[in-house]
Amino acid sequence: MVLAAAVLIVRARAPSIDSRLTPFEVVAPAGGTLRSADLQGRILLVNIWASWCAPCREELPKLDSLAARFDTARVTFVALSDDVDGAAAREFLAVFQAMDHLRIGLGVGRLKALYRYPGLPFTMLVGRDGRIVRRWFGYGGPPQIAAIDSIIRALEPARLTLLPPRRISAQPPIRSAP
Repeated sequence: MVLAAAVLIVRARAPSIDSRLTPFEVVAPAGGTLRSADLQGRILLVNIWASWCAPCREELPKLDSLAARFDTARVTFVALSDDVDGAAAREFLAVFQAMDHLRIGLGVGRLKALYRYPGLPFTMLVGRDGRIVRRWFGYGGPPQIAAIDSIIRALEPARLTLLPPRRISAQPPIRSAP
């Protein structure tokens, strides 16, 4: 009973729905800086993970696959490692090197204090206005991925897919003579 109360207190302190995303500025693995301020005006999925977290290892490739479905100018998936040791995060990323659709950042152990999450993975879906729309503690498997997909599509329907618009020509195609 005491443990349940402690968990509720911790959860109450994590960012709440409809609150603004606390800005972040982290190091990118290849160098440079990844800032939330540079991503303003987009729908953001912010996932906090660590190399030692088994559910994170399962979830990140799924998030990368989901991110591939959206136009990165409108929807950005950000994966922030909270490994204290940046080398551990880099080793993890080397194993999962095909995650090309996630913007990766290294929080080097500072994210827990910033976001007060109760455990990993911790995921927040943020609207274009910078407000948290939904959050997940832990990894809920395929139902969670489907929920993320649904919510993103509801936030800005019909504009998000990577598929290029079909060109409609005013002239009929020219046929060659037989």
